Amino acid sequence: MSSSRPRPAVPTVTIIVPARNEARNLELILPTLPEVHEVIVVDGHSVDDTEDVVRRTLPSARFVQQTRRGKGNALACGFEAATGDVIVMFDADGSADAAEIPAYVSTLVAGADFAKGSRVLGDGGSEDITWLRDAGNRGLTGVTNLLFHTRYTDLCYGYNAFWRDILPTLAIPSSRGSDAQWGDGFEIETLINTRVAAGNLQIHEVPSVELARIHGESNLNTFRDGFRVLRTIVTERFRRGATAIPTPSADTVRHSDDAQTTNVHPAPAAGDTTTPRVLVVGSGWRFTSGISYYTCSLANALASSLPTDALLMRQLVPTFLYPGRKRVGLRVNELDYDDSVTVYDGVDWSWGPSMRGASRFLRTRRPQVVVLQWWTGAVLHSYLRLARQAKKQGATVVMEWHEVQDTGEARIPGVTSYVTRAMGSLLRQVDSHVVHSDFDLDQLTRAYDITADGTPVTVVPHGPYAHVRTPAVEAGTTATAPTTEATEAAEAAPFNLLFFGVIRPYKGLEDLVDAFGALPAEVREHVHLTIVGETWEGWDAPLDRVASSPARHQITVVNRYVTDAEAAQHFAAADAVVLPYRRSSSSGPLQMAMSAGLPVVVTSVGGLVEAASGYQGVRFVPPADVRELTTALAELPALRGRRYPDIRSWEDTVSSYRAIFAELGVPIHTDDDADSAEPTSSLSAVS
Repeated sequence: MSSSRPRPAVPTVTIIVPARNEARNLELILPTLPEVHEVIVVDGHSVDDTEDVVRRTLPSARFVQQTRRGKGNALACGFEAATGDVIVMFDADGSADAAEIPAYVSTLVAGADFAKGSRVLGDGGSEDITWLRDAGNRGLTGVTNLLFHTRYTDLCYGYNAFWRDILPTLAIPSSRGSDAQWGDGFEIETLINTRVAAGNLQIHEVPSVELARIHGESNLNTFRDGFRVLRTIVTERFRRGATAIPTPSADTVRHSDDAQTTNVHPAPAAGDTTTPRVLVVGSGWRFTSGISYYTCSLANALASSLPTDALLMRQLVPTFLYPGRKRVGLRVNELDYDDSVTVYDGVDWSWGPSMRGASRFLRTRRPQVVVLQWWTGAVLHSYLRLARQAKKQGATVVMEWHEVQDTGEARIPGVTSYVTRAMGSLLRQVDSHVVHSDFDLDQLTRAYDITADGTPVTVVPHGPYAHVRTPAVEAGTTATAPTTEATEAAEAAPFNLLFFGVIRPYKGLEDLVDAFGALPAEVREHVHLTIVGETWEGWDAPLDRVASSPARHQITVVNRYVTDAEAAQHFAAADAVVLPYRRSSSSGPLQMAMSAGLPVVVTSVGGLVEAASGYQGVRFVPPADVRELTTALAELPALRGRRYPDIRSWEDTVSSYRAIFAELGVPIHTDDDADSAEPTSSLSAVS
């Protein structure tokens, strides 16, 4: 170290933010900064309302006017005004992630003189750099390493931090005077990097993700400023003479992949300082599926007692690859997010501006817990990116599993191999798992060995889909017998069996069609079968069976994805629900049937036995057994008009989650604490 005096283990921190006409960006980034000793905004003679924004957004910030022009002069003015033990250089355009500041400070406390950000190291990266700038940066980095005996990986990245006591070594041009000086421009970062190296100080690189500028355009010119940096490298090397640069020790530039945070904490999300903020990440409404409903229902339930936000996956895959491509983007849902839930909708598979917006949403909302909904490998790369950022911000990550992998995508060559290989990286970010059944736990243990590293796993039953629940069932707590009106109706209307859900190979619908056709004539003449669901994966076998069935005139097929209103009507008109799956981890239609209080015939496969155990209206039958299914169907008309209480509630789910959060060390306060969370509007990704 360069300092002769001991440095504090708990340093005071100054964040210096040079800004010129960045009012729109400052309004967004200043609230994300951690609570530190001081924030100094150095204004570069802005003509917008930069000063007013700073005074309003962060009243505690010091506002300094730079004396000349250029980023170098702005930083020099900030350095001279700084009083903290540690100085952090932070850009005003939104490209720097404030959540990384603790890692920089920790690196300095651990022994570095200079903590240099690197977009190349470890989990670092850039959402903004062009291939031309990247190539130039690599070349300039190589020249610097050759001339200064360093091992930099990312010379031209300006997110850095250092102890204030090394300022004499840096010899930054004085801020006094109006005449332009060497070091006033973008070359300042290279000037600092070379002088730190020439001073043989301890340089530790820190992995960093450069985000895209939020508003406006950069003043950086690739060729002009690139040559300026090259000139700086050469000038700094040879103005010192041939023997002026010492040969550094082996770890002069050290690559710090695992810096620990210490004594610098992210600022809490606005409006909440007492309770943990939860972020639920899952499926949006553009590719509506059962997981879309679950994500919304869980977020709304958690919001009843905890500040909760939702970050949604929007364009899961290219539309032409999606089995339900004809309805992509069509609104079918009436269920929607509570006003208290702030929603980002959402992330596209190809990222682009959508991921930049998601990253900014994550930084701004600052959740203490992130709950990932897993159901498809299409979201793996996005989940990994978001989970890494969440962990870097200090959040706890929980993964809720709906199945190991979608059965349709598992048949696509290479997909299972990709998911299996990449899953390990995601699992390393997860602090706790939630599964819906012991069956799921067994499957996940076989596939990914999720219990091997000791990460806790909690079985939490699937919550109800109450948007199809009738008022009578809502009010009831015990099974109800058929009413006189229902008995009379039996003579006037056929008993209506309902199959509901996407038609896929594993759903076993062809078994139901065959069983329905095999009913004795005296039974079948009083029974009707309604099939509601769109065909996926080209699985036409069930509808072919309908066309050739002797009971085809007693079967109604609605071969599309219906709206919530239509779904509620179908469940209201149903007397019983039949789900003859040949395999299944869980079932949304089963939850809907139990929420509607209807008698249910379901096969004893996968996690369905656990899902329906305790429900008074369930009858289990073996899978792919048409004879047993026919027998069960024949017994159903005797249950006309009976309704049963649902065994699931979102209150139970929330209680389970609160217990999980508490076990993970997340502070849980009273249910009334959420009342202070401010309602905010939904946000949309930039198209």
